[in-house]
Amino acid sequence: MKNLVVRAMILSVLLSCSSEVELRDSHVLMKLVEADQNDRMNDSDEPIAPKDDLRRMKVIELLANGSVVTPQDKYNAALILQHTGMVFSDGTLKSKSVENHYLAYQLAKAAYESGLEEARYFVAVTYDRYLWMSKGFQKYGTQSTFVDDREIWVEIDTLTTDEERAEYLVKPLSELLELKPGK
Repeated sequence: MKNLVVRAMILSVLLSCSSEVELRDSHVLMKLVEADQNDRMNDSDEPIAPKDDLRRMKVIELLANGSVVTPQDKYNAALILQHTGMVFSDGTLKSKSVENHYLAYQLAKAAYESGLEEARYFVAVTYDRYLWMSKGFQKYGTQSTFVDDREIWVEIDTLTTDEERAEYLVKPLSELLELKPGK
């Protein structure tokens, strides 16, 4: 609980800060995202989780010292945080830190609301990941999982309107359900 309060305070400070000084995107965050994406495209047998853990720790450090400032920084930080590890517990896939998923959502949303169009779809992705890891379902329809080696959609909230989905560039529910998950 203490971590959640600290992260919420950090995020509120970051979101409320404005300055007339020209802000530059964090080179450190750009490098973290580059490494994150390279690890995911690499066919290596080397585990990614320990590297993800180190990158998330660095993002938390950058958040704590006020270095996540620009919309691109917030997007990059969200990308790293949403790769929080998962574990099976009682036959269910769960996040090691659901707070990281919520923080990723808040950062993606702040980036989008600050004008970073690239973050638009990612708002839905991070919120769906947060809901999946905390409640067991998703709102928009961006998350899939594997059951018996078959990719399936994580349960999608059917009360979410197609207009709500369209706001974040997610296809209408009827189209999603016709597609293979992840496409």
